[in-house]
Amino acid sequence: MGRKVLWRSLDGRLSVKGVIVRVHGCKGRVLAKFRRPLPGQAIGTQVAIV
Repeated sequence: MGRKVLWRSLDGRLSVKGVIVRVHGCKGRVLAKFRRPLPGQAIGTQVAIV
């Protein structure tokens, strides 16, 4: 927890930074808090751990 993550849009124009807050479930999923709101297309997508 506390690791930085980066979400990028499919076209690569938009990127949003965030931080892992806690784990969610038993399969390695995590909850992350982002600095600015994410668009609706970001729900359920993968992020890069920086």
